[in-house]
Amino acid sequence: MGEISINKETFVKANHLRGTQPKDPNTPGARLFHARSAKGLTIRELAVVSDVTEATISNIENNHGRPTLRVLKKLSAVLDVSLAYLGCYDLLPEESIGQRLRKQRLICEINKN
Repeated sequence: MGEISINKETFVKANHLRGTQPKDPNTPGARLFHARSAKGLTIRELAVVSDVTEATISNIENNHGRPTLRVLKKLSAVLDVSLAYLGCYDLLPEESIGQRLRKQRLICEINKN
């Protein structure tokens, strides 16, 4: 699966065109917005092909609540990005052995399903 590169310049442009203030690009909402935009899909189109409601997609993109693993799986499959990327699991801390183990277990569990 391909990863989508989000640099500060494209992030600010995309949010400006969207009519919102730039926010942290390392959130599931920002990553979903950029992955959807890169595919050229509207929220409605993504909702139809992913079987996720428009309201859910909009809420995720606006960082209202946390997306479920089931929803992230559906969206990542349609957008051809990894579940770890879309859910920001790559950003989990790894400062201690416990944190590294927890992160590795989560990613292994995600990849297994």
